[in-house]
Amino acid sequence: MSVDPDWLPKLENLSVYEGDRARYFKAVYQIFRNDFILNETTCYGKPVIAVKGRMDDDKEESFWHIVTEDK
Repeated sequence: MSVDPDWLPKLENLSVYEGDRARYFKAVYQIFRNDFILNETTCYGKPVIAVKGRMDDDKEESFWHIVTEDK
């Protein structure tokens, strides 16, 4: 039995992209863009808003915040 919510997209594995991080991040960014930039996303009935305009490597800083970990 899966504990992941039904609304989550399937997990994108780097291995599918044969370790090509550029291709991997391009695919993951398209998911982010669709879910947070082009469409309205909510969590527990409240809107989730990605900060637009602040870019890093041609991707919103919100994208990098979501997909990377900082200790």
